[in-house]
Amino acid sequence: MSKFKTFFSARKFLATGIFFSMVSACARVPPIISAAVSGDSAQVKTLIANGADVNARFTNNVTALMGATDFGHGETVKILLAHGADVNAKTSKGKSVLMFVAHPGHIDIAKDLVDHGADVSAKNNLGETALMCAAYVGVADLADLLIAHGADMNAKSNLGGTALMIAALLGHSDIASLLMTHGADVNSASNAGMTALMDAAKAGHADISDLLIARGAAVNARADDGATALMIAAWSDRFDVVRLLLAHGADVNAQNKNGKTALTFAVEGGHTDIANLLRGAGAR
Repeated sequence: MSKFKTFFSARKFLATGIFFSMVSACARVPPIISAAVSGDSAQVKTLIANGADVNARFTNNVTALMGATDFGHGETVKILLAHGADVNAKTSKGKSVLMFVAHPGHIDIAKDLVDHGADVSAKNNLGETALMCAAYVGVADLADLLIAHGADMNAKSNLGGTALMIAALLGHSDIASLLMTHGADVNSASNAGMTALMDAAKAGHADISDLLIARGAAVNARADDGATALMIAAWSDRFDVVRLLLAHGADVNAQNKNGKTALTFAVEGGHTDIANLLRGAGAR
């Protein structure tokens, strides 16, 4: 869904080969960044011994520590941290060092960053956190580490999204379960009034929908346009989710702000099986 923009715009700059071509072609690239991205620990040590700035910046305010972290060069990360690399540096888009580790899921590097004081609840310019990044890519070990070190599970992005909503939307049941076990708000709503249950319903994740309901998710909650999870599931042709929601008391005749019901959406979408299921549950 467009509601959640990618967390890895800065990674695209680093990992598509563009960075490497610029490193080799542009003399302005600080050598320590080039060495860090390549994982050349010996060269990094030499450069530091000769006075290189471990916090030198390149395009988009990328640092050597970000480059080493992004590509999983654990030894290089340790060297940079030991020599004062800023563990809470951010790119021009607000992406923190810890967010770079979320994509590949290098848990040992994440531990080193946290042990050196990385802010586990830092946000980028879109209001997204490292925990949201972990939820996006499905790295449960990283999510667990961040939660254990005090990450705000209910933090919201600029669009009102939470880590739980992201896990629910993308089908990462292990992370969704982890977040709920540690007290994530199952009824938190985005700026558009969407909840994690609505996201799970839209994507057809019946297992996560069941987990959310068991944890107290409001089955008949409404988005700003009046839509319910049942309407969203019916429109999205999610038969199993529709059946689950009905079994847990979803209002089969609820109307959105345009007067449409779940049955309306099912009929308009040509979802005959769902329409019949709704009629059998009393839909008019």
